[in-house]
Amino acid sequence: MLFCFMEFRSFFKPLRLSDFSTDKFLCKKQSLRIIIYIFDMLNIFTSNKIMNMINPEETVFYSIAKAIKEYKRFVQKKIENLVRDLTLDQYLVLFALNKNPTMSQKEIANLVFKDYASITRIIELMVNKNYLVRTINKNDRRKFHLIITPKGKDSIEKLTPLIKKNRKMALSGFGVDEVSKLNDMLNRIVTNCK
Repeated sequence: MLFCFMEFRSFFKPLRLSDFSTDKFLCKKQSLRIIIYIFDMLNIFTSNKIMNMINPEETVFYSIAKAIKEYKRFVQKKIENLVRDLTLDQYLVLFALNKNPTMSQKEIANLVFKDYASITRIIELMVNKNYLVRTINKNDRRKFHLIITPKGKDSIEKLTPLIKKNRKMALSGFGVDEVSKLNDMLNRIVTNCK
């Protein structure tokens, strides 16, 4: 036990090494301080081991986030070669509206994993760049109806084959079974977190 205190004395400033001399009789107050210190140190070390307090880089979630970030960077470079003023997120909005022209902004936000304020900004930019036209919904004046412009439709036609090719490149070396298993595992993580 004396070794434990000597080893970790730097963590506990009020106590000095001389306080632990075996020649001295420790008063009750010092004994209590030592006991509290032992429990604190044990709690710190056991909770770290139990909770697997490892570097974020060593977790599967870091790897997932890194893979997504690298994929988005990879795709964005490819998109810029074909359509200079469009981002991946903006393409996803166009693609979603092309599949379902009656989608609300909230539905689009959920589909592309953006909050409502972010999707509003994205749509505003796309209207300004002439990819979308925003009209007031006749049934509910608080809502907007989004229409893809000819420029937007042209961009979808150019980029959809590229997106498919990029996905294929990102998953090269994976078998169909591996991709299916990975998809299942990721969906289980989503389910566990709900």
